[in-house]
Amino acid sequence: MEKVFRRNGKKIYIKSPQYEEVVFVRSLWSDTDSMQEFGGTFYLTDDKWKLFYKKMVSPTDGRNCYTLVYNYDNQPIGEASFHAYDPSTQMAKLNIKIKKEYRSAEVVEEAIKLILEVYFYEFGGTVMIEKCQEGYYQDSMINLGFQVIDKAREIHTLKITEQEFGRIKRSCCMKVGVLLFDEFDILSLGNMVGYFENEDGLDIEYLSIDKDFVQSRGVINVNTKIYMGECYDLLLIPSSLKILNYLCSQEELNSILKLYNSCNLVITCSISNILSVEIFKDKSIKVPMENKLYAMIKDPYCNIILVEDNMVQLDKLIMINSFKTNNEVMLKIKNDILQCVNKK
Repeated sequence: MEKVFRRNGKKIYIKSPQYEEVVFVRSLWSDTDSMQEFGGTFYLTDDKWKLFYKKMVSPTDGRNCYTLVYNYDNQPIGEASFHAYDPSTQMAKLNIKIKKEYRSAEVVEEAIKLILEVYFYEFGGTVMIEKCQEGYYQDSMINLGFQVIDKAREIHTLKITEQEFGRIKRSCCMKVGVLLFDEFDILSLGNMVGYFENEDGLDIEYLSIDKDFVQSRGVINVNTKIYMGECYDLLLIPSSLKILNYLCSQEELNSILKLYNSCNLVITCSISNILSVEIFKDKSIKVPMENKLYAMIKDPYCNIILVEDNMVQLDKLIMINSFKTNNEVMLKIKNDILQCVNKK
């Protein structure tokens, strides 16, 4: 776990902090109201903060992972981590602290879910335990699959396995949104949606940012639902030149980013892959796209790095190249998604 990473949720995201962001941790640990359930405030000297960062964040000792929890105003509001990983048992201990003024069941549950996803799906752990006061965060943990395995006075020990987390986490029906813009590429739409539309357990809705029907480059109209803040498990964004008009409007871009943040997985195609630059605020991102298509949108995206890869994944965003992507790539994505639906 040496690299700095970010994992997005619907209301919050977690990110491994830079060293200068440790100042927030100082304020969190010294806040009486926020630390009451953890035995009170805690103080480290400057030297010990440096040791803490090296052990928990970068480069780490290989047994810990520490992140800060942020809202989508990019304010740090808490911490989420696991520590004391034991390779022989593949078990680690959970840590969640959210500042009192930002603490809600929804935020706490999502913070736990995100760090569990890191632990089970990226780090490779199989068991997580947590000791906490009775009532503190327990409802959120139980909702995610934790089981109480020991009660000692006011302190309860809870445990969750990767298998149980996967079973509880996934619902039996997955909501799929398809975000369309005028002049969308009908082949791109067919290539993406065609793999999912006849599968059981997938509920597909066609969306637009601002209208109730969208027209393809030809004469095909698709009735759409105007996005009003709903959450989707999977979001598909077929290729469309008109997406550039929305990216140039801050209000409409904000709506797209809000939709992106609310989804568990997002797949963009061809020209729509340019959305990645706005999501990550980084023009050095590698974007899979044909040169002839890039020539049509080069301004204001003149510094992006084009690659010929079939697929590029950044966090929960998968970018595919419609002219390069073959059946094998799309079928792998589809099978992974259907496994999520069928695991319950």
